[in-house]
Order: sequence, then structure tokens, then C-alpha cells
Amino acid sequence: MAEKVTITVRASGAHPDVLTVQDAMRQVLDLFDLLSPDEDKQGQFAWRLSYASTNSPFTAQGEAVSLVPDVDITVIAKTQKAEFVRNLAAVGRGEIPDRFKSGKQAEVLKALLKRNLNGVGSTEIRLFDDTSPIIVTPRFAEAAIHNLAIKDDVLAQVDLRFGRPREERGTIEGYFLDVGFHYNQPAIRILDRKTRNVIWCRIDEETRDKIAAEADYNDVWNKQRIRVKGRIRYDRDGRIDQVIASSLERVKNSKANLDALYDPDFTGGLSTAEYLDLLREGSLAEQT
Repeated sequence: MAEKVTITVRASGAHPDVLTVQDAMRQVLDLFDLLSPDEDKQGQFAWRLSYASTNSPFTAQGEAVSLVPDVDITVIAKTQKAEFVRNLAAVGRGEIPDRFKSGKQAEVLKALLKRNLNGVGSTEIRLFDDTSPIIVTPRFAEAAIHNLAIKDDVLAQVDLRFGRPREERGTIEGYFLDVGFHYNQPAIRILDRKTRNVIWCRIDEETRDKIAAEADYNDVWNKQRIRVKGRIRYDRDGRIDQVIASSLERVKNSKANLDALYDPDFTGGLSTAEYLDLLREGSLAEQT
């Protein structure tokens, strides 16, 4: 049976509907670079693209093929995959293998991990049919980057300016865009008024009926301005990742009534020019 590797790239939680072509393709290319054979075996086999799907989530599959007649590359490919698993696990523990201490392989791994913190939500790597896939999450990526950076100051150029995810109670204001599911939970999607980011607001079971009674389809069609109160979850960069909503409130559009603002006696009988002259001279109070 041919040795295959299947890679699935998913968008980040902050922007679940946005996975750029560049991020998805580079993630796949970097992984197959890390799975490439050692120099003494590079002329013996390669990873052939056997399947790719641009449907969400983005998926690509590579199959090991022999470049030399009569050479069974099954053992070589299995060895490369097993070594990749050991090396990645070692980085997660803070034990940096020689191939990741410097050079091209270290740079490729660094780029892959950093991408998993900005743009890519998770990278699933299925190496063997009889085992669970490896899933590179933002949490693992952050720990691995930290381990690479502190090991004898290797990869010191890695940008570690990532804060910690946090949660706080508060209110956000935006425009009603959609109703649906987020991670299999009822949710609404809004366009944040300040940042213009699209944010999913998940609704727990306790407040589901209450919020359903407070909104209707017209709110979506009219892009109603609303305030959502609840638990606001921020990612490592300080951006709102999602909101666990407890209440929803419409923001009324108050239109100014010009007739109500107009005051014909505002200047006390003075002309506009006279009023402004006295105001500039500071003697308006004496006149009135």
C-alpha cells in the first residue's frame, strides 16, 4: 500500500470564514518540506500530489513515489514520517533536535508555527491510517516557538510578542449580519462598529430563548445596530475572538428634529454679525 500524508488546514477562530490562498498553500508546502527525505535519499523518492480540495477546510494529500527503478520506498517514507512525529513532539517538550537548531529546516518550522498563530487556526497532519492525526493548534505553536527561541538562543528572531488569551465581561456594539451556528452552538454574527471585524457571538442554552425573542429576521436584513453583552474572549493579539452572549439590545437610530433645535431668540434680538462680534470681544455677557 502506498504511503500517503493528508494535510488539512483550517481558518483561525477570529476569522472562521477567511483562509487566504497564501496561508493554506504555504502551510502545505512547508509540511512537505519538513517531510522531505534526508540528503542521501533525496534522489530516491518524492511526495507526489495525489489529491487537493479547495472546499472548506482546505485539504491536500501527498503520496510517496519512487524516483529510482526497483527501489521500494515504503520503508524510507515510513521512516521519514516517524522521524517527523518524534521531532515535532520533541520540540513541544523543549528538546530541540539537531535538524531544527539551525538551517533551512529550522526556518521552515518557524514559519509554519508562526502561521498557525496568525491566519491559520489549526493544521491537521494524518500520517498513518491506524493512528490519530497530529493537530498543530495555536497553543502548541506558541509553546513550540517559545522552546525554539530559548534553546541556546536559537531562532532568536522569532517574534514572541504574543499576549495571553483572556476573557472579560463587557459589551460590544455592531451591526447584525447573520444567524447560524459557531462550533455547533447557536450564534449570531455581527460587524464590529469600531474595528469592522466580523465577530461570532455564541449563545448559551440559558439565554437562547431570551435572545431569540429580542431579535427577528428584519434585524438581519436591515443590518440593525445592536449591543451584545456577555463574556468577551480576546486572542493573544488582543483582538476579539468571540463573545458568549447573555443579552442583545437594539440601538435606536435617533434622527435629529431641526425644528426642535431651532431657537429664533437665541441671539437675544442681535443679528448674527453683532452676536459674533460681542462673543469675540468677550462682552456678550454684558449685553445680555
